[in-house]
Order: sequence, then structure tokens, then C-alpha cells
Amino acid sequence: MDAVVAGDVIDGGVAFARELVARGAGPRRTRDQAVRGAGNAAEFLAAKRALVAKTMRNRPSALALLDAIEAAVKLPFAEG
Repeated sequence: MDAVVAGDVIDGGVAFARELVARGAGPRRTRDQAVRGAGNAAEFLAAKRALVAKTMRNRPSALALLDAIEAAVKLPFAEG
């Protein structure tokens, strides 16, 4: 669970952290969180690959970046 705070973000963040500790909520590992928007990843990546093909010819790093994003979305954390 996250929180939206009004006013000073530092004070709000500290208050939220204290609330989590008081409830006994431990840290949340990024690796255990679902990737938001993963259902749209294939469509998004296909559109970006088409754009890269047109605008970044001879730049393999752009495609490698998209491959990395795809792996992070599709594969388990350790493999992605």
C-alpha cells in the first residue's frame, strides 16, 4: 500500500513510514511486485520497435534496451 500526502512530502513520508512500522509491515521487495501495465507490453514494445527501426537505424543499443524491457516484463525477476 502506498499513500498520497497533502502538505510537506517529507513529513507525510515519515508519518507514513511510522504508520507502516507500527502495523508491523515490513519492506516490500521490488522483485515481488507485479509490473503495472504488463498486459499492454507487447503492443507498446511493438510500436517502439517500429519507431526505432525508422528513426534509429544502425543503433543496436536502442533495440537492446527494448529487449531488456521485454525481459523485465515477461520473465521472472532473476531472469529478467
